[in-house]
Amino acid sequence: DERTIRSLRTRAGLKFVEEVVDTGKKFSQNTVQDLLFNHRNNGAEVFLDDILTVCNESRALRDACSILSSWDRRQDVNSVGAHIFNQFWNNARRLRDHYAVPFNFDDPIHTPNGLTINEQATRDYILVNLEAAVGSLAEADISLDAKWGDVQFAMRNGAKIGIPGGAGGQGMFSVITARFNADAGGYSPITHGNSYIQTVTWSEQGTPIPKAILTYSQSPEPDSEFYSDMTKLYSDSQWIDLPFTDEEIAAKQIKLEVLNF
Repeated sequence: DERTIRSLRTRAGLKFVEEVVDTGKKFSQNTVQDLLFNHRNNGAEVFLDDILTVCNESRALRDACSILSSWDRRQDVNSVGAHIFNQFWNNARRLRDHYAVPFNFDDPIHTPNGLTINEQATRDYILVNLEAAVGSLAEADISLDAKWGDVQFAMRNGAKIGIPGGAGGQGMFSVITARFNADAGGYSPITHGNSYIQTVTWSEQGTPIPKAILTYSQSPEPDSEFYSDMTKLYSDSQWIDLPFTDEEIAAKQIKLEVLNF
């Protein structure tokens, strides 16, 4: 039903496209890759300013508020403060009861938005859930100024590999989800989200130029060189060039195995 509210993730995708269209430029492979890997949190872009207005009035939350104020509103591996907002959002399940601007089917990309921070019930709701977020991080011994990649990670041979992205419900177009595990020191292991991602453009001669990434890497065997290679690339928001022509395939070939049945 097009007259119903769109998810924050759907709105994020439409907003990203709208932003590119507004520049007057055409889409390119690089543009699409940036949209996929900018790791912007649309929920934060829509609601964080109002949350901070309330947060800054609490002396107990002063450190958390300062970090959230400086947060880049992304869930990239180097984003500081993303975990505070992530915990807040996970707690604040009824935030929709406090929207200032309701859904308007004539403007589905930008509504609802804002919070009714002039109402005490809304202010109390924000503070209670921020305090719960900070408390859960303290209980897990996670610093408020930790980087997102330090708390959301994949383990490979005993080493942490920071993983960008977050929950679609928060408005993350780049979806990766993991359960919060205080004993593990954050969000691990990854349970759902981006897996195989591919973008394709064409050369002037019409030859496909594909780039891709397999987020969890190709091999499940810990002693394989392909056990974590692409996971590390994904951590850095990188892509691999896929061979297409016979010459490219020959140049990329690592080994040839013949199976007889």
